[in-house]
Amino acid sequence: MGNDPAIVVDLIKHNETSVEALKQNIQTKSGTDVFDFILEDIQQSKKTIFEAQHMGVIIAAMNASSWLNEKMSEWLGEKNVADILSQSVSNNITSEMGLALLDVADVIRPYPEIIEYLQQVKADDYLDELAKFNGGQDARHAVDAYLDKYGMRCA
Repeated sequence: MGNDPAIVVDLIKHNETSVEALKQNIQTKSGTDVFDFILEDIQQSKKTIFEAQHMGVIIAAMNASSWLNEKMSEWLGEKNVADILSQSVSNNITSEMGLALLDVADVIRPYPEIIEYLQQVKADDYLDELAKFNGGQDARHAVDAYLDKYGMRCA
């Protein structure tokens, strides 16, 4: 396999399949079994990340970034070019989440009442209240779709 670019695609597919299986399996757990399940998954993840293919991809990416940063600095005086480029590369979950959040904002933007409401709301059930606003159903659907895909990211 060596330098086969398909390795990355295969690793991503394997990870996606694994995540789907985990989603299904955790549904069958309750009580402290949920914590045991999560702890076991963490242990498996630690083992997986150090497998040869994973490490090869990580090292290749680090080497490419270093080379690119060095050459762009030398040739053009530009600093940290690889960091800038990596922000928009495919399968960068942080970039994808940011773009998806912009899509949520696009749905909400035409409704100033919803924007005002979201800026001042304090209640925990604030999403349920969106239905009373014009465009509220669309806004709720956009937020729910984002949360279904990415989960809650912060407080």
